Amino acid sequence: MDITIRVHEFTLAQLQKEIQKNIQGIEIEDKIYFVDWETSKKTIVDENCIEEICKNGNRLLIERAHIQPETVTKPVFLDPRPVVTNKEWTTEKKKFDVMVSYSWETIQQVESLCAALMQEIPGLTIWLDQNKLYSNSYDHMAKAVLNADAIIVCLSQPYLMSDNCRREIHFAGDIKKPLIPAYMFGSLDSKEIQNLQKNPNLAGAFLLTAGQQHGNFGDSVPGSEQFNVAVKIVVNQIGCNVSRFRNSSISEQKSMLENWLNPVDFSADLAEYEKDYVVGTRVWLGEEVSDWAKKENESPVMWVNGAAGTGKSLFSYYVTHYLSPVDFITGIFFFCRHNDDLKNNPASLIKTLVWKFCMYFPEIKLHVEDTMAEEDKAKKTCPTTPVS
Repeated sequence: MDITIRVHEFTLAQLQKEIQKNIQGIEIEDKIYFVDWETSKKTIVDENCIEEICKNGNRLLIERAHIQPETVTKPVFLDPRPVVTNKEWTTEKKKFDVMVSYSWETIQQVESLCAALMQEIPGLTIWLDQNKLYSNSYDHMAKAVLNADAIIVCLSQPYLMSDNCRREIHFAGDIKKPLIPAYMFGSLDSKEIQNLQKNPNLAGAFLLTAGQQHGNFGDSVPGSEQFNVAVKIVVNQIGCNVSRFRNSSISEQKSMLENWLNPVDFSADLAEYEKDYVVGTRVWLGEEVSDWAKKENESPVMWVNGAAGTGKSLFSYYVTHYLSPVDFITGIFFFCRHNDDLKNNPASLIKTLVWKFCMYFPEIKLHVEDTMAEEDKAKKTCPTTPVS
């Protein structure tokens, strides 16, 4: 199987660096050849042709210096799809699908996320400041935000501590750019993240992304289940928030599944709860929920009950927006209403919860999509006229 790599700088050194990441044991003495698709002719890659080869996307062969050539040739495919970096900003001014807002301390995880997104969404264009050239230039930071359709916000402790990162997300929020949160808090536990959320000087980023689905990367590595689930969530959010993908195949299946399940939309309810909620209240009850979630031998169900008007709905809103995602996933909810036919219907409850699970867990989504396809096939094969 070919190995696919991408380069961000059109230099031989950068190409060698990316190849070394993907193939163990590669050395400087090893030769890199460009292979013509039609004639299969090999041409050695050097600084004179590196830019053209990288931009067009080409098949390469790696020939090891200290091993017999017939056993050493390794196919590599250069992916030409653009991740536009800050180095190209001065020469190529255009619109991008997403800009990635992040702290330099998480660059490895951010690059892994970008690579995964490129695999999931062919043609996706990403603006990523990889060299910190513009970290102190407000004009360039603003241009990056303005020229992106949506912003992927990679929240981490260093991100929250950075004045420039906070300026970036607040500016994006002020001009109503869609924000797609990705949590990269590493090994921080729930208490430590809660302390960040409660810090009045740092809570703004959480507030701006409140209510949005977030991919929780933690300290996961590419290929792990946690990483893959988080990527899928970000992909779904791109399908919802980037204009040119809304009607494309990335969101088409999601729309079909959503139409089939017909989940209840609680956006209006959440907006009302957001207005009514007083920051700093109900924290003690949230800590009770966190303690319950972390105890291994506790019941899998926690029932919080009370009389009408005691604040159960507002507490549910608090749970979905303010509890840390480290120990458990929040945000799978249903607000019942006795005077609303949709919100007091058991079938609506089940379908809405299934839809929420599909958004967080790709394996559940695949199973539900199979069920949807089987039902659709059964409908198409049913006779439309009586059989005599």
